[in-house]
Amino acid sequence: MHPIDRMRPQEWIEGLEDLCRRLVTPASVVVELGSFAGESTAVFARHAKTVYAIDPWPASYSDDIVAGCHNIVARDYVLRTGVVDMAAVEALFDARVAAFANVRKVKAREEDVAAQFADASVDVVYIDALHTYEAVRGAILRWFPKVRPTGACAGHDYHPGDWPGVVAAVDEAFGAPALLFADTSWAIRKAETPLRMAGAGKPV
Repeated sequence: MHPIDRMRPQEWIEGLEDLCRRLVTPASVVVELGSFAGESTAVFARHAKTVYAIDPWPASYSDDIVAGCHNIVARDYVLRTGVVDMAAVEALFDARVAAFANVRKVKAREEDVAAQFADASVDVVYIDALHTYEAVRGAILRWFPKVRPTGACAGHDYHPGDWPGVVAAVDEAFGAPALLFADTSWAIRKAETPLRMAGAGKPV
């Protein structure tokens, strides 16, 4: 089957651009958890000093992407499309970001490389990998300490009807996020929103 090369309609691109205008500066270090074909990576790269794009591009993507999804239309689409050729998707990512010298590709699971980033070393963490409650909760616990006091924690698919696990994990961690965008991205500023999730500060 051909790869899914467009995951974000134009409205979603504009929503992410809005997030970047509010939270990302030319001096920012951004860590993106889940990059797929590089559409969002390219948006971040236009605004930030450095973007770490972390994604394992696994062959299991077709199963992983619908984990936690309650949108029947989206689930049916993935099932009809069949197994995604992740080698082709990764190649598309490479082509999309080739023009950006500030993108650092990290082919790995985010949980395997989080320890390589020092605490308070990142300006924005954007969580857009697996969308189950457990996965999002774990990512928040691992990466929130990496955010500078002046930085932000953010992510995609804050939509209670489609991705209730994302909403549950974010709300548990921070309460309803102060910033929501047209592409269903969410964000909180670390200085304004403490992490209140049980297990904060413990290894995950």
